[in-house]
Amino acid sequence: MRGIYIMDMEEDADSSLDSDGAPEVSIHAMTGITTGDTMLLSTTVSQTPFIALVDSGSTHCFMSTTTAGHLGLRPTPRPGLSVGVANGERVPSAGVCPNTLISIAGEDFYVDIFIIPLAGYELVLGCQWLRTLGPVLWDFKLKTMMFWQDDHRVRWQGVGTTSPPMLSSLATVDLLDRLL
Repeated sequence: MRGIYIMDMEEDADSSLDSDGAPEVSIHAMTGITTGDTMLLSTTVSQTPFIALVDSGSTHCFMSTTTAGHLGLRPTPRPGLSVGVANGERVPSAGVCPNTLISIAGEDFYVDIFIIPLAGYELVLGCQWLRTLGPVLWDFKLKTMMFWQDDHRVRWQGVGTTSPPMLSSLATVDLLDRLL
């Protein structure tokens, strides 16, 4: 019989790592570089408000080591765990905070958050979280996201950038050399 067939393989629901076992964070998330298309959302973690970067260039959710410490979050250690940066470098991770509650405009999500030394953002919401939303309608001009959650439509309005772009000197990422 002729035709086109699609096989959709479901990934292991218990796995917080990619099939290759290596979470990756985008260079924009790592350095805090913003562009006109940057999508930022007001979020709450442990009753503390944050501006989070919604980043389809990052595989997972990430929180800065400093922010996790201020919140009293205790990551589950994973010895030897490091996170790949889009420029090819690797940064060490203090571990993962599993099933962490994040609230966005009244919608609650439980996500695994990798703790790493971020320079530009306190919280990055990556593809592992984005996949849980299902189909999303994005409007980068208006900075909106729309999708269905359970039995209702959700529409989020992004917030403006919180600060001008900055570069940070990370011990493991020599961005200036890479740019030159």
